[in-house]
Amino acid sequence: MRESGKSVMGWFDGCLEYCYIFIVSRRYRTIVLGGVVGIFAMLGCGNTVLDQVVVEDVWVRENIAPQKMTAAYLVLRNNGAATALVSAKTNVAQVTELHVVTAQENVMRMRKVERIPIPAGGAATLQPGGNHLMLIGLRRDLVLGEKIDVMLGFENGQTVAVSCVVKTIKN
Repeated sequence: MRESGKSVMGWFDGCLEYCYIFIVSRRYRTIVLGGVVGIFAMLGCGNTVLDQVVVEDVWVRENIAPQKMTAAYLVLRNNGAATALVSAKTNVAQVTELHVVTAQENVMRMRKVERIPIPAGGAATLQPGGNHLMLIGLRRDLVLGEKIDVMLGFENGQTVAVSCVVKTIKN
């Protein structure tokens, strides 16, 4: 029953006032803020693996015709647990291999490997005279300044697409 002297609109206004007090109350703000923080935390946890390895300083050495191979260099910074680079693919080469360079009897030797480890919280640097990506069987000559797309695959399941600028070794 309705109290005398109060209209239906008065009752509605009272509900609106109650809702406003509820929404701006400290407890409600705490609940909402906690929920929002929880959602962002879950999203952050879901992206941890995806953001684990950050790729920097990416470039490809210009090939000199008639050479049908070249190398790509980059820095892999690992923000998470230990992992490894296990694959690289590009559409400008028939084959892309991971290579390490070692010194044996004062001779530098390059060899294909299945993985290049990246320590937890550390980095792996692929650079001229050292470890690198070898692009074999180039389908065309690479033009100085152009960008080559390379897809990198990691042991933890992460994949990263990078755009490598073609440079001379002197740059």
